[in-house]
Amino acid sequence: MVRTAFIIKDINSWTGGFNYYKSLLSAVCKLADREIEPVVFTAGSQADEIKTKLGLDIEYHGLSCLEPKSVLSYLGRAMKKTFDRNLVFEKSLIKYKISVISHASNADAGPGIIKIGWIPDFQHVHLPEMFDNGLLAYRNKTYMELAEKSDAVILSSLDALADFKKFAPAYAAKGRVLNFAQNAAVKSFDPHRYAEIKSKYNLPDKYFYIPNQFWKHKNHITVLEALKILKNSGKPVPVVVLSGLLKDYRNAGYIGEIQNYINSAGLNDHVMLLGLIDYEEVFYLMRYSAAVINPSLFEGWSSSVEECKAIDKDIILSNIGVHVEQAPPKGKYFNPSDAGELAGILPGYWLEPPFYDDGALAEKLRLHEARRVDFARKYQEIVLSLAGKKNKTASGGCV
Repeated sequence: MVRTAFIIKDINSWTGGFNYYKSLLSAVCKLADREIEPVVFTAGSQADEIKTKLGLDIEYHGLSCLEPKSVLSYLGRAMKKTFDRNLVFEKSLIKYKISVISHASNADAGPGIIKIGWIPDFQHVHLPEMFDNGLLAYRNKTYMELAEKSDAVILSSLDALADFKKFAPAYAAKGRVLNFAQNAAVKSFDPHRYAEIKSKYNLPDKYFYIPNQFWKHKNHITVLEALKILKNSGKPVPVVVLSGLLKDYRNAGYIGEIQNYINSAGLNDHVMLLGLIDYEEVFYLMRYSAAVINPSLFEGWSSSVEECKAIDKDIILSNIGVHVEQAPPKGKYFNPSDAGELAGILPGYWLEPPFYDDGALAEKLRLHEARRVDFARKYQEIVLSLAGKKNKTASGGCV
């Protein structure tokens, strides 16, 4: 077994990232020929919560050096700054016999340990206006350091790989594309369970659903503008339900902008902001909505698109390169800068919501599970090709 470490933090501020890790680790654990032993490192204060939310019978370690304000954390950062090595964290890797550190966001691995970096996307290159100068400089420095010091860098799409080659041409050969297949939180849909969720959030009988985080590049404003166009033209105005943490760490005023627009456009009866909801509930809202909407200006590989593919759901999505690459079978594309185009699309779904064959759902989920196995196997091939253990025989398993 190749002992492979993952550092998982910030599970509440970046739910998409946490769901990515859960999808990957759960898929790896299901491999019949598994040769990877996942080991999760996190801050000690988060260890129990992460173990519960992952729900996987794998190895977990809460480390004081990963607590942002701990003495060991400060010491590790000081060593990194002085010696270009975080000897405190390296000691933990040695203690727990780690061979590979995977999906790292920095270069703290130390000699003798294989390092697989992960760059979710190059949003800061394409949309620099979404970042302040400090964060732009940090991303440029961190991404270049990853490219330089990693043995391989995982990208989630061909689109991201193309960006990586432009960003770090000297290290282009290190790029590895790994399309992730999202973990489906439900295996079937219970109408009684949906009735509970519907009552909990006081949902209307019909609505569109946007599950994206409330970050500015997710482009909620274009959907609101489309609703305003429909309202001003005297056409039926649909209800749009939005969920996600009501906070944008890069643009503190963004939530206020959304709320002000809703008020000024007279859309209070047509927009519902739910905040952060359970992952199971996300799937139920997707399934029972008229359609899912993803108006994002930029993605590395969209979780909501993969979730819609898993449950055979209609999705109205922006025509950015990654969305086109993901190719959802029931996708309808629009220009994310053209609210008028979106306003022309929405009535077709609103007035005649698509019919779903729940009897075929089991087969769709089975096919999705096959994609998840392929996702895990491709990841394992990346690890083994670097660790030189392709022909080793696996043992053990995860629950």
